[in-house]
Amino acid sequence: MGSPDPEHVARFAAKIREKFPGCSADEAVDIAVHACTQGSIGNSTDGRRLHESAIRKAVAAHVRHAMSHYLRRP
Repeated sequence: MGSPDPEHVARFAAKIREKFPGCSADEAVDIAVHACTQGSIGNSTDGRRLHESAIRKAVAAHVRHAMSHYLRRP
């Protein structure tokens, strides 16, 4: 997978912070880097346009994978 465009990552992270003000700047960047990697939601048409649904999907995926036991097996 290719490296994400730093300018797009910065815009995506800013939009995350706008929509989710409780999200720290560092966490928003982490989410944006992952979301903007080739083949991910941030590089979809909606993601490139910073559409609200792409932002929500990226944050929801982060919460699901990083803050829950979603993929952990007992």
